[in-house]
Amino acid sequence: MPKKEKRELRIKRSIMKAAKQLFSLKGYKNTTIDEITDKALIAKATLYQYFKSKENLFLESIKDSERNLLTLIEKKVFDNDSLSKVQKLKALFYYLITYFEKDYYIIHLVFYREFHFRQEIVDFIQEFFDKVSDTIKLILSNFPMDESKKDQLTTSIFGACYLQLIRWFMKGKKDSLKEISKSIFYQFYPF
Repeated sequence: MPKKEKRELRIKRSIMKAAKQLFSLKGYKNTTIDEITDKALIAKATLYQYFKSKENLFLESIKDSERNLLTLIEKKVFDNDSLSKVQKLKALFYYLITYFEKDYYIIHLVFYREFHFRQEIVDFIQEFFDKVSDTIKLILSNFPMDESKKDQLTTSIFGACYLQLIRWFMKGKKDSLKEISKSIFYQFYPF
């Protein structure tokens, strides 16, 4: 990659990292562009070279988190042929839950939907939920069960993960997400 592209990628990542931190602390509505540029140590004009608006920056940051989460699951669960179907299910819970320790801001932003989001962001959040549900269903397809039970189980698993992550976040991120993922796994397996 040429130096210029590396520099631009580094700047873009710096902006997104600063924005994610501020969005998680203050919420989307209460975070200003000035605060983001101050935290990223860049000029406002530089931010606008990479992102059209605060809303665009927010959307790109949650898309980035979604890509990171789904890539991690793909690599660690689906592409790992040494895991049995039960181990893949357990690994799915582990990576689905523990990912948020590193990228916890998305819990606040996605799970506490702010009422003033544009439809494009609301649609993306729904797509995010759908992709995670599809990922759970794909793992469950390795187990013998009819489609309606798989759908119900997927909804229950997703709901349990969702509630545990909110609980963890609200309690100050004190509990071990690794232990929470084990607890959820044993809550559902064997079905």
